[in-house]
Amino acid sequence: MLNKKLREYYTKLPEELSEEAAEHGREIEYSWAVSDIIAAFHLTSCPSYLPISGFSINSKTIRKGECFIAIKGERFDGHDFLEEAFSNGAALCIVERPPECAVEGKSYVIVENTKLALIDLAIYARERTKAIVLGISGSVGKTTVRSWIAELLCAADGAGRHDASCGADSVVSTTHNYNGFIGLPLSMLPLSRGTDFGVFEIGIDSVGAMQKLAGLCKPNIAVLTKVAPAHVAGFPSLEALAEQKAQLFSGLREGGVAIIHEETCEDFPQVLRVAREYCSEGRVIPIGQSERATVRLEKVQEVRDGWQKRPALITAQVAGVRVQYRFNSTNRADIINSLIALTAALCALYARSQDIGSFVDLGCVMRNLWPEIAEPLTERLETLQLPIGRGDVSILQLCCKNAKAEADDVSIGPLSKPSKSEFCEGDTEHRSGACLDVREHSSTGSTYQKTDFEEFGKRSIGTATLIDSSYNANPASMMSALGDFCDSYASAPRRIVILGGMLELGDISDDEHAKIFRFIANSNIDRVYALGPAIKPFFDAFSDASPQKAAVYAESPEKMFQLLSNELITGDVILAKGSFSTNVHKVVSMLKQLFSH
Repeated sequence: MLNKKLREYYTKLPEELSEEAAEHGREIEYSWAVSDIIAAFHLTSCPSYLPISGFSINSKTIRKGECFIAIKGERFDGHDFLEEAFSNGAALCIVERPPECAVEGKSYVIVENTKLALIDLAIYARERTKAIVLGISGSVGKTTVRSWIAELLCAADGAGRHDASCGADSVVSTTHNYNGFIGLPLSMLPLSRGTDFGVFEIGIDSVGAMQKLAGLCKPNIAVLTKVAPAHVAGFPSLEALAEQKAQLFSGLREGGVAIIHEETCEDFPQVLRVAREYCSEGRVIPIGQSERATVRLEKVQEVRDGWQKRPALITAQVAGVRVQYRFNSTNRADIINSLIALTAALCALYARSQDIGSFVDLGCVMRNLWPEIAEPLTERLETLQLPIGRGDVSILQLCCKNAKAEADDVSIGPLSKPSKSEFCEGDTEHRSGACLDVREHSSTGSTYQKTDFEEFGKRSIGTATLIDSSYNANPASMMSALGDFCDSYASAPRRIVILGGMLELGDISDDEHAKIFRFIANSNIDRVYALGPAIKPFFDAFSDASPQKAAVYAESPEKMFQLLSNELITGDVILAKGSFSTNVHKVVSMLKQLFSH
């Protein structure tokens, strides 16, 4: 059961945190015996005699044999969906109150608080497993690093899978962004006695949250990526945010290892002090570019085909051992994150093969383990891709030429179909709009324009490159993305940015947005497309001060999509960046739909 402090804390969780639960329909395949349920809740018996194949808090996506946990939130109460859960195959329901009309032959466990019950299950899962557990947090790159660690562990371990459905001899990892008070315990439930590694992301938005979540996760290895202004609205200052992030190390088990982005150590010395409170000197591993870093990036050798980038050759010193690998990005932030992921995977593999207590420093890992696993790890590093929305690259197939259409504020009307002569194969300035009609986009619910090529065939006239960083944005990630974009594509025919606002910045929002637009004004970016009311005041000031820059504003993603899709020409490179709720991702989705291969 929960220790007293944890239980008191979770009892006081605000109801809105439960809204996170409504989005976390789990699709997991693992088994909990009836004896596990009894042990987790300290019961004398359990009404179900079947093993539980998984847990879900979504009655619509629950699968046969899973246990439904009825979470109560502000908008929804899981108790209202018990009948639906059972009709979709639930083997057991965990509830706070029995249903008014009990369904014959259906099993319930009644608890005082279902959120606490979820925590009890996660604590039991953590205690029963012998897995090496990694906890990952930070402001920039934590989701990317978490996914890369899991992929590297699978490559070295031969497990071959790294999602929450992994079973014995596997890697269990957070999926999507399930990193909060509901998502983290749900992600932990697949941990079993046969699990090799658990790789869990931890996100916080308030003071005190990290200490509780780290205490739940109890990592053997704690990884802190770059701390920067992001989601700072719930904290008194950026320094306070860094101090709270550093509490990740308070959850470390005995003999634990702390891996930290070197810039975080430099910007916030208190982070390093906290790490050293919980780890010996050799178990604190800074990663960066200076001579002080235990893992140091030495050289990035770019490879190009014309103005297009190819995988770069990376050279690094890892505890004095020279390591080389090819990597699909020349962005220094991405490369440092790849080194963080590599180091974390190495420490985890060593801890499992030896013993976490025998870990002295990274040097012993490199001497004893690196020669054995260098090949599979470097091969996997060469194929790592940025997660969708976090810098992944797509090629847009521009298909035909059409006169520009006037954009409406709300909807997009059908445009005229081009004649065959409008393909203009010899024209180097091919416009991309064509024969568009309005359809419903199933995944986003937004309107998008789909090209109808059935009558005369889809015929490519060239390509454009789209870099999708639309999942999130903060000042550090925005500046890094823009800087890398300007440098990497300096020779491209035309550089375009689609920008949404950076949200949850509190009092620093105005200054940080102004800095971004000042950078753009002095950069080689050719066209700026700004989306949504959050960014409009800064866009207006920018367009007034920088009349030499082509600048366009749109209120909605649908309008932005039409304006942009009718302007793209062969060779364009587009960077899309903004906080998720600014809906830049919807523009990206519509572009990919229209210009898919």
